[in-house]
Amino acid sequence: SETETSPRLSVGIAVKLSRLVRTCTAATPPNLPELSLVPESTQPPERVLSRALSSVASLLRLWTVQRLDLTDFCIPGHSVITLLSHQGPLTLRLHSDTLQQLVLVVSEAKEEDLAQMFLEKVGGDLTSCRMDWEVLLSLLQHSTHNITVDLRKNRLLEKNISHLLPFLGRVTFNRPSSSFVKSTIREIYESRASDCVSSLSQSLDGCINLNSRQLDTVDCAALCFTLQHSHQVQVNLKGTSIPPGEIESILPLLDRVSQLSLDRRLLLRFLQVCAASRIQQGAPPPAAYLLRSLNYRLDFSCCSSVDLTADHQGEALCLTTDHCRTISSVLKPSQHSTELLQSPTKDQTQKRTWNQTHTDTEPQLKHLKMQLQLHSQNQTQVQSRVQSRVQPRVQPRVQPRVQPRVQPRVQPRVQPRVQSQVQPRVQPRVQSRVQPRVQPRVQPRVQPGVQPRVQPRVHLILTDCEVEDGALRELLPILHIVNLSLNKALLLKLLELVCEETINGVLRHTESLVRALDERLDLSETRLDQKACGSLALVLEHSEGLLELDLSHCQLTDQQLQTLITHLHKVQVLDLSHNDITDALTDRLLQLVSTNTSIHTVRLFNNRIMDRSPFFKDKRIEIW
Repeated sequence: SETETSPRLSVGIAVKLSRLVRTCTAATPPNLPELSLVPESTQPPERVLSRALSSVASLLRLWTVQRLDLTDFCIPGHSVITLLSHQGPLTLRLHSDTLQQLVLVVSEAKEEDLAQMFLEKVGGDLTSCRMDWEVLLSLLQHSTHNITVDLRKNRLLEKNISHLLPFLGRVTFNRPSSSFVKSTIREIYESRASDCVSSLSQSLDGCINLNSRQLDTVDCAALCFTLQHSHQVQVNLKGTSIPPGEIESILPLLDRVSQLSLDRRLLLRFLQVCAASRIQQGAPPPAAYLLRSLNYRLDFSCCSSVDLTADHQGEALCLTTDHCRTISSVLKPSQHSTELLQSPTKDQTQKRTWNQTHTDTEPQLKHLKMQLQLHSQNQTQVQSRVQSRVQPRVQPRVQPRVQPRVQPRVQPRVQPRVQSQVQPRVQPRVQSRVQPRVQPRVQPRVQPGVQPRVQPRVHLILTDCEVEDGALRELLPILHIVNLSLNKALLLKLLELVCEETINGVLRHTESLVRALDERLDLSETRLDQKACGSLALVLEHSEGLLELDLSHCQLTDQQLQTLITHLHKVQVLDLSHNDITDALTDRLLQLVSTNTSIHTVRLFNNRIMDRSPFFKDKRIEIW
C-alpha cells in the first residue's frame, strides 16, 4: 500500500526484495519519497554492487520512487548508467567520487540523450565535481539542462570566459571569486554583449562581487556597462580600489542596485562625491540612489571593512570635521529625498500662480471692460438728448419720443447693471477665483511630487569610531533624521555638546537626540562625573522621556544621583545596579517609584544599601 516512509535497504535485502516483488504482484505499488541503499558493514565488492544496482533497477520499474540515495557507496560511473534510463520522476543522489566518474563517462560519450538524462537525474548539480573546460562544454552542447558548478573547485574555467558567454544563461556559478566576476564583466564590456548581462546576473544569483579587487578605468567602465543593462542587482565593493574620478560615473547607476556593500573608507569617498556633485535639472540627487542602495545604513564601524591585508585594518576610524560636514550635507532632507525629482523653485511657483490667476480673471475683466464701454456710450447719448431738450427748435420731435425711452434705460437699467457688475459681481468673482480656486490648483501639483511620504530614517553607525573635537557639532542638524549607534564615549560628548547650545538649541537637539537613540540611553560601565550627570539631567529635563536608561557600573554616588533623581520619573526602565548608592536616598527612591506609575522597573541590586526591606513592598523595584 501507499506509504510516506523512506526505507533504507542493505545490499542483501535489496536483492531478496527484488526477487520477492517479481514473484508477488501487489494491488497498489508503493509510492516512496526516498529509497536509500546502505552498506551492511564495509564497502562491498564491485560484483555485489552491480547485482544490487540491478535489483534496485527492478524495484524502480515496479515502485514509484522520487529520490534514490546512493551516497553511502562509491560506485563505478559506468555501473550507474543503467539507472539513467529510468523513465519515472527519479532523482539520483550519488557519492562525490561516483558523480565525478559519471561526468567523465557522459562527456566522453557525446550523446545528447545520455547527457540530457544524466543532468535531469542529478538535477544539474555538479558542485562537487572538478572538470576542465572541455568537459563542461561537452555537457552544455549535448543537453539543454541547466548546470550548477563550484568555481572554487574549477579555477581553470576562469581562463575560458569568452567561450562561456553564450552559455551564461544555463550555468549557475556557486562561490564565484571576485577575480572571475571582474574578468567576466570586462569580457562582456569589451565585446559589447549587452544581452549577456542579464544571463550573467542570473548565473551569479544577482550578485556582482568585486570585493578586494583593484579596478582600473576599463574595469569601472565595465561595471557601469553591467549596471546599465541590469535591474536590482547586488554589488559588493568592500575593500575595492577605485581610481579617482570614476565614482562620479557609478553614482547615477545606483538606482539599478538593490544592495550596495562598501567598506567605511570607500563609503566616505562616495559621500564626498555626493556632497560635491551638482543636481541636474529634472534629475534626482545622487545621494538618494546611494542611500537607498545602502538600505539607509551608513556603517563606519570596523566590521564594515574586510581588507585583512591593509595596514589600517582593525584601526579605529577617526572622523574629521570635514567628514562630519559631508555626512550632514548628504543626509539633509532637501538633498536626499527619494521621491523628489525636482522641486519647483519659488519663482516658478509664483509665475505659475500669476499665470493661473491671470487666466481665471481674464474673461471677467473683458466682460467688465465691455460693460464700461456700454455705460460710456449710454452716457453720451443721454447728454446729447438733454442738450436737444434745451434747444427744441433744432430737434422739436426728438424730445417727446426719445426722452421717455432713454431715461428709463439709462437710469434704471444701465446704471444699476454697471454698478452691480463692476462692484458686487466682478470683484467677488475675481477674489473668489484667485484665492479659493487658484491656490488649491497650484498646491496639488507641487505637493504630491515633493513629499508623498516620510523619508526613511538613516541608521548612522559610529560604534568604534573616533571623532575629532568639534566635529560632532556638524551632526547636530541631522539628529532628527537619523538613528544613532555610537560608543559611550561619543555619547557622553554628544550629551555635553547638546547642553552647550542655547535654550532653543537644547530643546530642539535634545528631543532629536533621544529619538535618534530610540529613546534608550546606555551609559553602563562608564565613569560619570558631576558634569556628565548635569548634562544627562538637562537632557532628561527637556525630553519627553526614555524607555530605558542604563546607569549600571557607573560608580554613581548619592551626590551624583541627587542631580538626576528629579528627572528620573521620565524613565520607564531604570538600571542603577552596581553603584555606590547608600541608604541616604531610600526615601527619595521610594517616593520616585510610588508617585510615578509610568515607571516599570528600577534595578537597585549590588549597591551599598544596607536596609533593603522598604523596597520589597514595590514589585517594580529589583533589589537583593
